[in-house]
Amino acid sequence: MIIKSPLFIVIFMCSFFSISAQELPYLSDITVPDSIAVKSYPVLRTEFFALYKENINSADSLILELQAKELIKRATLRDNKSDVAKFYLTLLDLRNADLSDSDFSNNYYDLLEYLLQFTQVNELNSFYEAGLLRKAINLYNNGKFKDALTVAEKAYKFSKKTNNSSNKWLLKRLIGGLQVDYGNVSTGLKNLKEVESIYVTGEVKTIHPYNTDSYNRDVLASIRYSIAMTYFEIDSLDAANNYIEKVKEYGDTGENVEYKDSYLGLKGAILIKQKKYLEGLELTNQYIFNDNEKADNELSRSFAMKGIAYEGLNLDEKATTSFLAADSLFVAAGSDYYFDELKLTFNYLLNHYKKEGNTNKQIEYLNKMIAYEETVGRIKESVSNGISTMYTIPELTAEKELLISKLENEKSTSNAGVILFLILSCIAVIVAVFQYRKRLIYKKRFDNLNVALEKRFKNEVSSPIKTTSTTKTTINNSTPQLK
Repeated sequence: MIIKSPLFIVIFMCSFFSISAQELPYLSDITVPDSIAVKSYPVLRTEFFALYKENINSADSLILELQAKELIKRATLRDNKSDVAKFYLTLLDLRNADLSDSDFSNNYYDLLEYLLQFTQVNELNSFYEAGLLRKAINLYNNGKFKDALTVAEKAYKFSKKTNNSSNKWLLKRLIGGLQVDYGNVSTGLKNLKEVESIYVTGEVKTIHPYNTDSYNRDVLASIRYSIAMTYFEIDSLDAANNYIEKVKEYGDTGENVEYKDSYLGLKGAILIKQKKYLEGLELTNQYIFNDNEKADNELSRSFAMKGIAYEGLNLDEKATTSFLAADSLFVAAGSDYYFDELKLTFNYLLNHYKKEGNTNKQIEYLNKMIAYEETVGRIKESVSNGISTMYTIPELTAEKELLISKLENEKSTSNAGVILFLILSCIAVIVAVFQYRKRLIYKKRFDNLNVALEKRFKNEVSSPIKTTSTTKTTINNSTPQLK
């Protein structure tokens, strides 16, 4: 039996105390139970990654949190910075998997920034790159596309340094999609097609060796849908149709029925852009009204396409209803998802309210058109159905100011009319009151006179008088004089 010296025990206890007291941020406040604490570092480490990889969605998140806490403390004690980064990165993925309702999700973003700072300071390039990749994806998912592109390009540079081909291709796919969104369509398409090629040739099995064939087929369909959508945006409709048909082939296998839905939505839109309105409406209605759940922004775009089709068929009432639905769903989605057909939607509704003479609604849609131009950041040569762009921001602003001025003038005129009406009403009331009071006075006088006459008449009937000249004179003198 080996007996440790008291000095060794004191040093060990001081070291343990220093790690316990040291601030290791973004770990659970719950005390690690003995069932975890008694296990050796290699055993606990193996168990942690095995449990995590088994099924991140079904694993007990609290156990993984506490295992990570214990492992990070011990790795810090050993000054194993690589393991510290690895455990924090895994902890980050764990929290991201249940970001919506996890007890530990509140500090996810702070943890991500801490990981980036820790790995950069300690020159752990591969972990820093992995952190940047997660940040880029997170920014993309939250609609911050410009920031996502900047971070993704930075991560891509590190992937070349670290020779991490897996991250490199993930980043190339993300960057390709973001480049398309920001107008660099040719470069974006080139990147997306390069990513498509590694799945078509089977090279993906070397780059992502842990991916299943089923997962690879699903990713390939996703990339092809992105390419089809890109061609649709730039009006290369034959190419868009070619790629969406490939997506349909995958959807028909039944491996992922959502791609059948994706096919209906985009194929219908392609047909409408090709002015095959009736065929396009049939598929678009199938897409809108089937049982698959859809986000408001997806429905908004489909209703806009319906509006374009009905306008092309000269069915103005149905076009107006569809465009109003598209606008309403756009607002419900949070008004942060802009698409080309939205510009035509706002323009159509602006002209609709011009015909109705509704100034307030005209101002509303001018504001939406200005917001669209400012948010998208560029004015394209044409909108979805080929109609040339009619407005620029200064023209929209000038028209808006003109309408506001007109509205203010109408308001001033209306206010003057109201004031004149009130004055005349007051005069009318005063005259009415005066006449009413005058009539009351006359009525009272008439009533009094009537009473006096009746009394006099009764007296004369009850007391007959001889008609002498003296009496006649007396009666004549006694008769009330009327005014």
